[in-house]
Amino acid sequence: MKKCIIEAPFAFDAGPPIIALKYAFYKKYLGCDKFIDMDGKLYKYLDYDLDSYHHLLYLAGGMTFSYPLTAELPFNIIPFEDLYSVELLVSIMYMDDYTDELKKLTENMGLNYSICSDNLSKFIEFMRNMANELRDYDQVYICCEKPAAVFSSVLMMHFFKLQNKESKGVIIGKHATTPVVKKLLEKLGIFNEIMNEDFLVRAELDEMDAYRYLSVDDFELDCYPEKRGMRNISYSICKICPYKCNFCSISMNWDGNRIYRNDLSECKTVEQVKVDLTRVKEVLGVSFISFCDCTMNYMEKNLELFKVLKEINMLYACTSRADIVTDEFCSELISSNFVSVIVGVESLNSRTIKLMGKGGTNYVEQAINNCKKLYESGLDVQLNSLICYPYQTYNDVKEDLKRWVIFTDDMRKNGIKVQKIPVGTLTLNYPSKMYFDVINDSRFEKKYHYITSMEIPYEVRNAVEAIPYYAIDTQNEISKGMNKMDFVKQIYGLWDNDINFLDSNLFYRLIQNIDVFIEAWETKNNIFAIESKNIDEKLFCNQELVEIIENIRTKPSNFAEISSRMFDKRATDIQYTAQMILLLSIMGVLKIY
Repeated sequence: MKKCIIEAPFAFDAGPPIIALKYAFYKKYLGCDKFIDMDGKLYKYLDYDLDSYHHLLYLAGGMTFSYPLTAELPFNIIPFEDLYSVELLVSIMYMDDYTDELKKLTENMGLNYSICSDNLSKFIEFMRNMANELRDYDQVYICCEKPAAVFSSVLMMHFFKLQNKESKGVIIGKHATTPVVKKLLEKLGIFNEIMNEDFLVRAELDEMDAYRYLSVDDFELDCYPEKRGMRNISYSICKICPYKCNFCSISMNWDGNRIYRNDLSECKTVEQVKVDLTRVKEVLGVSFISFCDCTMNYMEKNLELFKVLKEINMLYACTSRADIVTDEFCSELISSNFVSVIVGVESLNSRTIKLMGKGGTNYVEQAINNCKKLYESGLDVQLNSLICYPYQTYNDVKEDLKRWVIFTDDMRKNGIKVQKIPVGTLTLNYPSKMYFDVINDSRFEKKYHYITSMEIPYEVRNAVEAIPYYAIDTQNEISKGMNKMDFVKQIYGLWDNDINFLDSNLFYRLIQNIDVFIEAWETKNNIFAIESKNIDEKLFCNQELVEIIENIRTKPSNFAEISSRMFDKRATDIQYTAQMILLLSIMGVLKIY
């Protein structure tokens, strides 16, 4: 029997391949002939157009963090994320014309219909092409990690079944086993089995030796565009998170009960991570790792990982909670190949934090102090803020914004650049405690999806109409006429767009970790061209920068040509040249093609 395993589109962010543990041995365990990362293939099919990718992600129901697109929703309207676009999905499957459903969806989400229509046509064409490519397979496994990936998985299997009715389809993922979604999948009749990925835990696979199954043939590496001469990959250390934030689905099961796991048995050792990443670098040739663990540093041993990353010469980015950042954590980051850290602060309002179940009574004070530690350490930091949480009052949201303003003003008084505070909406991401709280609370009026077309089978319509669409907070009537856009604009306005990198600690961090960039650039032919017409006068205080700018202005060229033209008459460190080029590219003065 010929079998393959597929990673569904929208399971992760476009660009970096997912080198999670399961993809290294899925082929081995399930007896598959091939692994296909459709997310990466879709991104390539769209010519690496991230805007097109995002429009398709939103159309598939990936609403969380899609501000400002969902910011037009009234303050007391809370959308559900489970197959949010289900009417569009079934209309594509059963109807010749899905125009009406697409128009309704784009209007609800604040999207441009014309742009979405063009991109959706490309997406359907991509799906048909993939189905044709897979037509000879007897069994196809599709992995979907997010609600939007369930949308793409169903559409993929639909077109595949049109090519090969006798083939078997298996969908794997937590969001596919949500009761209301599973019922719909059963009525559609295109999957032979619907299963949770927890079967991997029961399989008792040898995780210590998993990456020996990793092969470069499993990944079409040109699906993942290079940035500054290298590819980024995603890697996970733990399957769990010990915290109990109400909006997070990691610690919840589909029945509303918390999942308790043994963190020691489900976290990789430092030695194992070193073996894994050495193998990843050897097979895929990458030099940049993004840890997709929600909270990387809650395990004390993880501090040792920073030394390992330095040892194997790999850049990395990671995430953390604001209340567990320590001096040691900052110190280890500084001395390693660190690029950036994302910190889930969520809110600096103690009332909101209590609603979220985010931390203890002193969380806000800890978060403020620890974020200052990160900034003052010279680290590249992204702080995340979540607004419009269910049960929040309008005044609480205003207080959230006020707290962020105080924080950023205080940071600037100390000479620190506040680089990024992105804001996200809290849709009801199933399963999470927040989801079950709202579903079971009579305070919220629940609205469900509705289908009028008789072209869609009766049993499918019934299953669709059991899926929650959005909730209305009936006790928040005072806010029903308000939308969230003003909050979004104000929070986005808190961070500095015009960072002076000559005075920025980030520049010095990049200088310290330039070796990995050098290693990648020396074998590449990236073309550098001056983009900016108005160049900061401060740049001309540095003679080397002036020479680089003037040389590239004369003739766009690659790194080797610049080095040869500039420094054949005097010995200058190649590393310093790369630092200057990197600085200019970050400032937007030149572009790396």
